[in-house]
Amino acid sequence: MSDEDKPFDATPQKLKKARDEGQVVKSKDLSTAVSLVVMFAAIYISAPFMWEQFSKLFTIIYEQIPNAHLEKIGYQYLFFVA
Repeated sequence: MSDEDKPFDATPQKLKKARDEGQVVKSKDLSTAVSLVVMFAAIYISAPFMWEQFSKLFTIIYEQIPNAHLEKIGYQYLFFVA
């Protein structure tokens, strides 16, 4: 018998008994929404730190370009990589 065929709503006693037995409504959408909010909050909080670290990394890499010894590997590989 589906919910549409029932003439009356569940009594408070039946609802309490169902809750006590662990038969509660669980929303997958709610848990997904909470997960998304937490994920975006973590990205929002950590973004400045990550930006700073990537900036430092690329600065170090680009500062090392003049020190590269291209004679050892050959200039043709410079164009292959780029």
